[in-house]
Amino acid sequence: MEEKTVNTSSILQARRRRRNRRIRLGVVLCLLLAALLFWLTGMAGSSFAAVSDVLEGIEIALTPGEGFPVKMDATGFVSATPFAGGVALLGEKDVVLYSAAGNITQSFAHGYGQPALTAGGTRLCVYNRGGTELKVISRLKELGAKTFDLPVYFAFMAKNGTLGVITQSESHKAELTVLSVGFEEIYQWRSANDYPVRGAFAPNGRDLAVACLTPEDGMLSGTIYLLNIGADKEKAKLQRSGSVPLELFWLDSRTLLVLYQDAAVVYNTDTAEEKAVYTYPAPLAAVSHKGKNTALLFGEESKAAAMHMVVLDDSLQKLGEVSPGTAAFGILLTEDMVCLQGTDTVFYYTLQGEKTGEQALSGRPLALVEGDRLLAVTAQQLLELAAP
Repeated sequence: MEEKTVNTSSILQARRRRRNRRIRLGVVLCLLLAALLFWLTGMAGSSFAAVSDVLEGIEIALTPGEGFPVKMDATGFVSATPFAGGVALLGEKDVVLYSAAGNITQSFAHGYGQPALTAGGTRLCVYNRGGTELKVISRLKELGAKTFDLPVYFAFMAKNGTLGVITQSESHKAELTVLSVGFEEIYQWRSANDYPVRGAFAPNGRDLAVACLTPEDGMLSGTIYLLNIGADKEKAKLQRSGSVPLELFWLDSRTLLVLYQDAAVVYNTDTAEEKAVYTYPAPLAAVSHKGKNTALLFGEESKAAAMHMVVLDDSLQKLGEVSPGTAAFGILLTEDMVCLQGTDTVFYYTLQGEKTGEQALSGRPLALVEGDRLLAVTAQQLLELAAP
């Protein structure tokens, strides 16, 4: 396939025209939906949250922005997370939320020494690793805060806003607390001899997996606990001796992908059996997941010529692979392409590994994020990428 230089101006202008038409249509639909929800629910229970989300969407849609690029306002960049079609930027001192149109919808100082973010739908949780407090916010306001007796180790959120929080005592006794959208404790689970490192909710919002490091004969092994909010006992326990779990991705509510330090494994969570295994050809450098596909980047930045990228399907079969021949610092998988984060350039590939173009940036990309549009975060700005 012929490599192309991207004409960003014409592409972005066309996208803005289409976006404005969608905004006008979206406002009308949101108003109709809000009226229907008010009539059906009477503002009770979780329906209140649903109506609140609709009203926030209307308020944001009625103040359309000028689009990207915009100034990067977070102080001391830590991370970027897709959030409600836009992006949430976490800085060393603050959190800044941008809508899909480039507006800042909320900005506040978090005051945390080791801040972290997790998002689900229109809810975002900011917490302090090693601290005892967390906050949950929407696009426009703070929804609530909670303080725990033990330090928060990490948190993870379902698409419906259900929040899982792992706390850990000095004796390394770990406890999972699951909070509903209304901040009610709806589930608890304790681990006696493990070090939890990751957690993830299934698409149904009720099944979840917690990945742990388990001491075993003088070494650490990976243990994945499969849990259900409505069950008293663990559904199953998956183990891989001598292998450290790094990431969890649910392919559907019955299928779990676990990325270990040495291999990717797909499990059937109903039977606890391995469905597929892919052994890494080199050290794993970065990963990105979208739908049922996963992109893996292997190698070291200091050995750019040896870096290697593979795209796998839900059976861990190769859709494509390529050796980019350049240093890469991150990877982003979308539905139909892979973006590699270079020193000052973003490189575009098909899922089959064919290079389709590249885009030079004015500074080093700190992160690539896909919300309603594809964005790059640099030290100075957020800009929309004009991928082929």
